[in-house]
Amino acid sequence: MLITFSCSAYADITMFDDVADHLLRLMGHSGTVCLRQKKTGDEDGEPVVSLPHCALPLIDLLKAVAKMKCNVRWDK
Repeated sequence: MLITFSCSAYADITMFDDVADHLLRLMGHSGTVCLRQKKTGDEDGEPVVSLPHCALPLIDLLKAVAKMKCNVRWDK
């Protein structure tokens, strides 16, 4: 499943729910947006992307939100 973060100050950011859930928990949110188990490792021969790399677009969105003093929301 995908989660989309949106605000009026930045383009929408869409990411897989397991990554979004993990990032939301790191930010202190309850993490109730998604409950799916994270796929671990390189089970299907797909490259593994680091969490910091996945977080960069969301960090940029949050910087824009802070600068413009607007709200961010996320939806399934």
